Amino acid sequence: MACDILISISLVYYLNKWRSEIRRTENVIDGIIVYVVGVGVVTSAFSALVFITWLALPHQFLFMLFFSILSKLYVNSLLVTLNARASLRNKNNTESEYEELE
Repeated sequence: MACDILISISLVYYLNKWRSEIRRTENVIDGIIVYVVGVGVVTSAFSALVFITWLALPHQFLFMLFFSILSKLYVNSLLVTLNARASLRNKNNTESEYEELE
């Protein structure tokens, strides 16, 4: 849970640090930040759910239900990231090059 939160926060920090004055680049960075925060919130929430159920009911193994879902969430977050690259690339290419001069 802490690693998910730390990774999301550091990615948002460094993406904000690398901002430029070019509008197309700003739009791509904003899109990446939205994906990072969305994926980070979902995986962190399920990690917290696993941790809370493990603390509350350690001998009933209820946390294993959420733990099995968590591994699928990590795979889905990887696939979302890979699919987002294509949509961000297409969005960036369809914008006019002259929009950044306005």
